[in-house]
Amino acid sequence: MRILGEVLATAAAALGRHAPEVLARLGGVVGEEARAAWAAGTRLPVRPPVPAGLDGVHASWLEANLGALPARARTAVITQSSPVDVWLARLATAGIPPLSPVAGARRRPASLDDALALSAAQLREWLVGVGVDQLVFAVGPGDALDDLVRRSARAAASARRIYEAPRAGQLGSRRAAIARSTGTLDEALPLRIGARAVAPYVARRPLARAQLRCRLPLAWGSLLDEELRAHAWDPVESAPTWAALAAR
Repeated sequence: MRILGEVLATAAAALGRHAPEVLARLGGVVGEEARAAWAAGTRLPVRPPVPAGLDGVHASWLEANLGALPARARTAVITQSSPVDVWLARLATAGIPPLSPVAGARRRPASLDDALALSAAQLREWLVGVGVDQLVFAVGPGDALDDLVRRSARAAASARRIYEAPRAGQLGSRRAAIARSTGTLDEALPLRIGARAVAPYVARRPLARAQLRCRLPLAWGSLLDEELRAHAWDPVESAPTWAALAAR
């Protein structure tokens, strides 16, 4: 009952000078607890209308939510001048998690926390780089790799670096790399492979999956989310180490 009383007292704060009058009309134990909480100045933390770091969310996620809302919701996301605006802002940002500020020009994250602070371009570049390394490692020396190297400058660079420190011996098992490198060789495959490679680390921090997907444009973020979900329970022992993931 005490918590419910604090909830009511917090809600009543929005009524300003009319709050005591409204609380006085509440009966029973709940009313007593609410009036006691009001008198003691007890208020529960009020959730902000929009998540922290909203400026780091790719605009396509907001657009997807705003499409079904009144035009007023666009301004409500920026400025909440009434309870209706607060309600609209929360609807417009539903499903969008709080994000860390983007941290400078970092290219390769040394930890998952670093990855969460990458910009959209940096995040995609990192995942694609991880994916190319895994693909080249999976193909291994031979005619197939020679053909891949001829067609892709990125693959050629990867073929040189994966056998050097800090990547050498740190890319996980070749069997796992082969398994995560399946799919049509198209524009999306390197990012898919990169997402599969980091998925076991992200699985330990469920909020991180939502934070990573919202950095990228909706289509790419949805693809990333799909792979992170599908490979969340892959054994981390078969994944590349952070030393390899962080390597330039």
